[in-house]
Amino acid sequence: MDEKMLKIIKEEIRQSNEEMVKMTLDNLSSRGLIHTGGISYKNTEVLLYNINKMKASIKDRKDEIFELKNYGRKEKSKSITSFGGCSVKQDEEDIIKEAINNLQKDIFRTELALNHIMRVISKFSNDKYYNIITYKYLDGLTLDEIAEQMHTNVSTISRNKNRLINEIRIALFPNEFWMELCK
Repeated sequence: MDEKMLKIIKEEIRQSNEEMVKMTLDNLSSRGLIHTGGISYKNTEVLLYNINKMKASIKDRKDEIFELKNYGRKEKSKSITSFGGCSVKQDEEDIIKEAINNLQKDIFRTELALNHIMRVISKFSNDKYYNIITYKYLDGLTLDEIAEQMHTNVSTISRNKNRLINEIRIALFPNEFWMELCK
């Protein structure tokens, strides 16, 4: 592969990554999970606290798709009725197909956001205090419980949690970070 082609591919990957981050942030912002305006530390914590909810949301949507495919919509009758040559069953099938399509799009967007968040977090997995993130945000442990689990004191846990969140926020929200620095 020549140098020019490699440069083009790298630029396309960079643009694709930027688009993915923008789409993820737009999705999370539109769902009220994050807020814009210089609060990337808080947004990072909100995202981390909601990882399990995002995973549950994906499962719920997949369950809903299964139910739609196997049982149809609950509030509608499955009987076939015609009104002026228009089949109600056909309309119902179209509604179900559209609902499934919309659910699949939501699942895709949520998985994309979740994968991005998890990929960023995993970059810190070699940090001695990385488990604080897992214990605090995924397992819901208190700082006292984390300190006990990690055989250290609460101030060490608190200090390293804040440090890790600051590092993660820069990776998750680089543009907001720069805008906060310029204020």
